Amino acid sequence: MEGVFGRGSWVANSVLFGLYHVHQPWGILDSILSGLLYTYPAYRYRSTWMSIILHSAQSVFFAFLVLGVVLGLA
Repeated sequence: MEGVFGRGSWVANSVLFGLYHVHQPWGILDSILSGLLYTYPAYRYRSTWMSIILHSAQSVFFAFLVLGVVLGLA
């Protein structure tokens, strides 16, 4: 990606991340903005682990939120 897009490769990756979520057309823009949050750390630290951690943290947060609502704790 960096060979084609240069320093803006993380922006191109975020657009591709948004387009990957085309099955949810109402959320493409949100996915692109989230993609910016996920792809910049991967670009900055040259590792996908930061993106994996951020994406997983979001999922874990919502899992605990749903669990709290179901159990009546929230």
